[in-house]
Amino acid sequence: MEKCKCYHTQLRHKFPTGEEEQVGYCYGTKECEECSCGGDMSKCNFYDYKRKQAQDEFDTEIQSALKELKNVAASPYLSRQEAIDAIIARAQTLNKKVPEELLERLFK
Repeated sequence: MEKCKCYHTQLRHKFPTGEEEQVGYCYGTKECEECSCGGDMSKCNFYDYKRKQAQDEFDTEIQSALKELKNVAASPYLSRQEAIDAIIARAQTLNKKVPEELLERLFK
């Protein structure tokens, strides 16, 4: 999943201590407000449609991973547990959780 194009960071100077820290901002808002999403659209602080779009992209990624695994699962060299582990590893690579309903279907 690609990083949100509206997310940018700037250095903020703390006056009493003299330290600087990176702070995220959303350039997609009118006031360029502070943002804590880290560029992950599924964690967007401001827009529901961006969170929905990111979830849809993730679902598509998981579905394509499932299709790949179904092809590989036909092989006698991959056990059911190895297929489940591969799906979970793919989700972790994308920094997402595997949806509960998908896990339920896998463990039936």
